[in-house]
Parts: sequence; structure tokens; C-alpha cells
Amino acid sequence: MRTDHVECTTFTGWAGPPGDVRPALDDDVTCEVAVIGGGLAGMSTALRLAERGRDVVLLEAESCGHGSASRNAGQVAGAPGGDIQLLSMLHRKTFPGIVRFAENSAHFLERLIERLAIDCDHEATGNVCATVSRGQMGRVRRVTKLLRKAGADVELHGTAGHPDGRPLQRPDQREPTERPAWRRSELRHG
Repeated sequence: MRTDHVECTTFTGWAGPPGDVRPALDDDVTCEVAVIGGGLAGMSTALRLAERGRDVVLLEAESCGHGSASRNAGQVAGAPGGDIQLLSMLHRKTFPGIVRFAENSAHFLERLIERLAIDCDHEATGNVCATVSRGQMGRVRRVTKLLRKAGADVELHGTAGHPDGRPLQRPDQREPTERPAWRRSELRHG
């Protein structure tokens, strides 16, 4: 493989520390509720309590969102995580509610970003699943069917534009050592 055209960068995709961090507390602070930890759960808890009129102090050792919240690559999933097929099989009755909850969570976050004018470069792009085999394409089709049945807003796009999912033959795929043509599918959560 030739790499003379590859450009390497040091960008990791992780959020760096904010430039407006407040100094550490050096005095006692009195409040009605102290929330310990400025991750996603701590920040949302403090926000909800403050919106309901509570006197809240949020305490964080580093900066808000410093831990795992800064290392999720900025992804907001509008579908349940993990193995969708297993989840739907083990939780048949509650699966539609789980799917609605996940979808609504993404929409809730988008409304919150807009309402609070949070400067975070959010783009609602959906989730994409790429496949390289017929077996993987079959799994994506099964997951799409399960999510649709549960009421999710998903789209399935076949191989590089083929609605039936047939693989494309690349023009350069004449060499016997070439890998099979790449298949592409998308699950977009609205």
C-alpha cells in the first residue's frame, strides 16, 4: 500500500479543556443542593434542579465534561446501544418504549442545545453502519426491521445506492488478490 499521499495529524477528536474554567473554591459555599461531578449526569441534574428553582452548586474536580463525557467523540445516538436483536428478543414488550426513549433522548438534547444556545458545533447527521459482507448486510436489514417495527424513524440504503443491496463490482477489481467489493448501508435515525 502506498502512503506517500497520506497526511497524518495529531488531532485526537477528544475535547480539550475549556478556556473559561472558574478557579477552585477557596471558601465555604452554602446551597440547597450540591451536585458532585460535572459529567453529563451531574450537569443535567444541576440544570434540571436550577430550572425548578433550587439553589444548586455543581462541584467538579477538573472541568465539566472532563472525564468520559469528553471522550465519546461527540456522538449522540438516537437508538439503543448494544445488540438490538438481543435487546428486542429479551425485552419484547418494553422494546418499543426503549427505542422511543433513545430516539426522544437525542431530540431532547438537540432542543436543549438550541434553547440554551450551547456552542458545541452539533450536527444532527444520524448513525451510519457500513458492511463488508452479505452476512453483515443481513444483520443491518434485520436490525432495521426491528427498529421500524418498534416505531423508529430509520432508513436503509443498499450497497452504494443499490436499493436491493447488490454489491458493486469495482472497475479495478480484476486482480485475483483484490478484496471483495465494499458494501455500504446506512441506518439513519431521524
